[in-house]
Parts: sequence; C-alpha cells; structure tokens
Amino acid sequence: MLTPVVHRARAGFLRSPASFGVGELLFTPDFELGPAQVAGWRARAVLEGRDDRPSFRPSLEGPPEREAIPRPLLLARTIEAVAASVAARGCHLRATSTPRVLGARPVAVGARLRAVATVRHRSARPGPFGRQRWFLTLHVELRGPGGQRLVALEVGAEVFADEATGPRRAAA
Repeated sequence: MLTPVVHRARAGFLRSPASFGVGELLFTPDFELGPAQVAGWRARAVLEGRDDRPSFRPSLEGPPEREAIPRPLLLARTIEAVAASVAARGCHLRATSTPRVLGARPVAVGARLRAVATVRHRSARPGPFGRQRWFLTLHVELRGPGGQRLVALEVGAEVFADEATGPRRAAA
C-alpha cells in the first residue's frame, strides 16, 4: 500500500518551484505495494472498467503474493511517491513525459520500497499571466530493502507552487 508520510509544512520549510537545484536529491518515505493493489490494478487493466468478461475472472483470482509487481504499476507508484514527497514541502510535481526505464529488476509484492530522485536538469519557461513555469528532468532510483537499486528511470516533470500554502502565501 502506498502510504507516504505527509509532514505539516512549516513556514520556513516551504519551497518554491525555483528552489530545486541541479544535483539535488529528493527522498521519499518507505512505501509498499500490497497484494490488493496489484490485484486491483490487474483487474482494471484486463477488464477495462467493465465486468462483462467472465472468461478472464479465473486468471484474476490468483494470489499475487508470489508474483512480481507489473512494471507499469511500479513506475506509476514510484512517480506518485516522489510527487507526494515534493507536495509535503509546498509544491506539486506532475510528470510531463513517459518514464524512460534505464534498468529494472523484478520487485516482489509487499517489499518495502523507497525512491531517490536526482534533479538532472532544471529549466524555466514563460507561462500565463507573467508567471514562470519550472520543469525538471529527474533521474529516479527505486531502492529495496538494504538499499539495492531495483529500478532506474528518467522522467520529465513540471513543478509548481501550491497556491494555498505556497511560499508567497506563507510570507504574507
């Protein structure tokens, strides 16, 4: 189950999108993907939101505890964990590209995982109403128990301030 720890942001700890520097490391809290999440993802992928395919039901009822986590689910949850970690600091992160997998090993269902993202590139582009839009290229490593690297990927993302709790509001 993906259960990121969300810290209450203190006024001095809030970040702006411009504060993410090249080479900076972003850490996520530990999370895991349990059998129920894998089974639910697999059912949605096969049934496509419909339950009118009874021939597929037996293949969905098997226990996913002994299986590896499907790669698309693993990548999505890894990016969600990084985004949740950034959100805990007063900014939001949205992936703007499909993750490019650089290396992957099978990950068992229920394993304790942690993601470490490194900012590889940062750019600003003009946005609407004279605001800057900030984009990052992240190199993300998913690490398992003992710190071994299970998955490495690169993804482009836009980072933007939370207007309700962002630094501009906190300073006011």
